[in-house]
Amino acid sequence: MHELAGCPFVSLGAQTKTFEFYAGFFSQHGLALAPDVEAATADQILPMVENDLGIGFVPEDFLPGDAAQRGIRVIELLEPVPPRSVCLVKRRDQTLSLAAKALEQMIRAAGEPAV
Repeated sequence: MHELAGCPFVSLGAQTKTFEFYAGFFSQHGLALAPDVEAATADQILPMVENDLGIGFVPEDFLPGDAAQRGIRVIELLEPVPPRSVCLVKRRDQTLSLAAKALEQMIRAAGEPAV
C-alpha cells in the first residue's frame, strides 16, 4: 500500500462515496488518499489510466477484454480491497417502474452467493 500511495493516482472526487470508501481503505493502512487527477464519473478513470495520468481503482467489469494489449495492467494488492455493500430500500405501498424492477433484480442477483 505504501508503494501504491507514492504513485500518481486517478480517483473520483472527494464528494463521492467511492472516494470515501477508498480513502477509508487507505486510512486503515495509515495512508491518505490524495489523487493527482479527479474524474467526474467512474467510466472516465480507465481512459485516464490508459493515457498515463496515473493508476486507479475500477470494477473488474470495466476492464476491456484486451486490457493487456492496451497497456492496462492489473496490480495485485497484498491487502485485498474490502467488499462494498448496497442497501436496498423501497416503499411497500408504491409499485416500481420496469427500470426500477430490473435494477432491484440486478442488485439481488449480485448479492446472491456463487454456486
